[in-house]
Amino acid sequence: MRFLSITLLIASSLIIANCGNDTSQKTKATTSNTSSYNYSSDSTYVGFVAYKFNDKVGVPGWFTTFSASGIPSTVSSPKELLTNLRFSIPVAALETGIEDRNQKIKEHFFGTIDTDSLSGKVLSFEGSETSGTAKVEIAMNGLTKTANLVYDFTDNVFQLSGTIDVTIWDAISGIKALNVACDILHRGPDGISKLWPTVDLDIKTTLSPVN
Repeated sequence: MRFLSITLLIASSLIIANCGNDTSQKTKATTSNTSSYNYSSDSTYVGFVAYKFNDKVGVPGWFTTFSASGIPSTVSSPKELLTNLRFSIPVAALETGIEDRNQKIKEHFFGTIDTDSLSGKVLSFEGSETSGTAKVEIAMNGLTKTANLVYDFTDNVFQLSGTIDVTIWDAISGIKALNVACDILHRGPDGISKLWPTVDLDIKTTLSPVN
């Protein structure tokens, strides 16, 4: 099943979920009138955005596969997706749309910190059916740390997003190694080579109301 990725990584900052008052009201009405939702891993996207250059230009990516447990095929509410959720994301499933970049990230970042997969679980969450916060435990580089993410449920789309700093997992050596390997590609208009240690996480899944 595909959900969260988070874990991490890798690596992130800035994922947005916008909704106006009218949309929010419609969503709340739908949530309260729906007794359950069908979940499908095919509708799940696990993405991230890393940043290069001093100007902080985003480089998007995603994971093509992952596994999770604790999520039933039918949930009574969007928040039930977070209850007892555990996940595992293989580094080999990383995709950025450029094969050379994929290999360099796997070899120089994850390889340097000796991490074959990202794993974790949701520790707790609080908020309404449409928005709130979640504490997610992520394991990487032999360390287990907690990330604070936000969740949103709008127009039947459940989104979990937020920013992590990989230095918390002592992964700065991987950032440095990758920046050396991609030195020229990471040089901005000012001529300085820069790869940021922050990564934005973005996990989305569409829930189908059961009538």
